[in-house]
Amino acid sequence: MKEAIRFALHITVRPFDGFWDMKYEKKGRFGVAIAVVLFVVLADIFDIIAGGFLYNNSYQLPVNLFRQLRVIVLPYILFCVANWSVTTLMDGEGTMKDIMMATGYALMPMILIPVPLTVIGNFLSYDERAYFNALLSFSTVWTGFLIFSGIMTVHQYSAMKTVMTLLATIVAMGVIVFIGMVFMSLTNQLVGFIYSIYKEVMLRI
Repeated sequence: MKEAIRFALHITVRPFDGFWDMKYEKKGRFGVAIAVVLFVVLADIFDIIAGGFLYNNSYQLPVNLFRQLRVIVLPYILFCVANWSVTTLMDGEGTMKDIMMATGYALMPMILIPVPLTVIGNFLSYDERAYFNALLSFSTVWTGFLIFSGIMTVHQYSAMKTVMTLLATIVAMGVIVFIGMVFMSLTNQLVGFIYSIYKEVMLRI
């Protein structure tokens, strides 16, 4: 466990070396990467429960686990699937497992910064909100850079090709969501149609 945590922090501080070791030296663990994603969910829940009311827009709202899964886990899975779909067509060397591991490890800043800020936020005044928001923004930028580094390393892309791939991934995510919504709409209409036929038959019996 100590070695797994040390490697996750190594990726966070030295992403290019870390992601190289993850893919080519087989030092990473798939289970740890998934655990990081789940800990991000727990960090978000912790912020809702323990965050100071001056800095917490969800203060005193009930915790909805399905909401946390929807806004964190679902985009994570959607990004991995979309990136795999795009990079398969763009000669990417990374497998689905590589993408999921790299993206999972890249979320470490979403734990390392927000969790301490949740505690510290209970002791800060409203005038110090700018520093609080700056640190949260830094965690988001840091996470974005780690995702960029991870995708670039596992697929062995240049910086420009990585940018193009990530833009294409965002488009692919939108397409997948659109297709999913259309599929759900058609499914609901089909179920409603079948149910209406069933009711009509039952009334005539």
